[in-house]
Amino acid sequence: MHVIQCSAKHPHICHLDIVRPSQGNVFYLRAILQNHPVKSFTDALTVDNIKASSFQEAATMLGLFVDQNKAQYMMQEAVSALHTPAELCFLFLHLLINDCIIEPLALWQEYMHELSKDFMPQCSHDIHLVGSHALQSIGDSLEEHGKVLNDYGLPQPTLPSSEVLHEWLKWNPLAAANASNAHEAYSLMTDKQHLIFDKVIHCAVNNTPLCAFINRKVGRGKTFLINAICNKLQSLNHIVLPTATATSATLLYPGG
Repeated sequence: MHVIQCSAKHPHICHLDIVRPSQGNVFYLRAILQNHPVKSFTDALTVDNIKASSFQEAATMLGLFVDQNKAQYMMQEAVSALHTPAELCFLFLHLLINDCIIEPLALWQEYMHELSKDFMPQCSHDIHLVGSHALQSIGDSLEEHGKVLNDYGLPQPTLPSSEVLHEWLKWNPLAAANASNAHEAYSLMTDKQHLIFDKVIHCAVNNTPLCAFINRKVGRGKTFLINAICNKLQSLNHIVLPTATATSATLLYPGG
């Protein structure tokens, strides 16, 4: 603890250093000092005129750890102190390997957003993809200590292949624009184009196999229709790979 003398009006300012749960009684003494005014170590051990045998017991008697374990307390404090996601992951890792967490999965689910923030820009803020990246990072660090995510009941990261991830990250930020383009194109379609569009989208959304051949003379709206289908599917987070036998033809379609 650091004490700085200031003035008669504000005699001193205290700064409490961060303490790991593994430091035992010091951790609980710090919790008491944060929440209860004391004049001495004896005073810190005394609650309602009853002297506790340890600072942990005193902290429990004060109700500081009745509804939350020390791992939750540490995570709450670290988040409120604006620690970086990397520092939070480091804390979470050491709480795991030191067996300080009673329910690792529950703590992960509670603080997944804070632990995963570093991965949000590269994952277009998709919470599931972001969480999987954070889990993979924590899992890699656990392996250095001879542990795996399964040892703590944590889920396995579900990351797609690099090719799928590349396509998803490319088109997901454009979902709103693609949806708008598809909606505008749909309003301009003929009845036959509506029939084809609806059939393809229905099969894609419901994971139903479909082999379709669209054939009309030049200038009758084939490219217009296929682009609308691509835009709609991409707006729904589907991966679309338009291909053609001629290189120049692929340039007619986004991502072709």
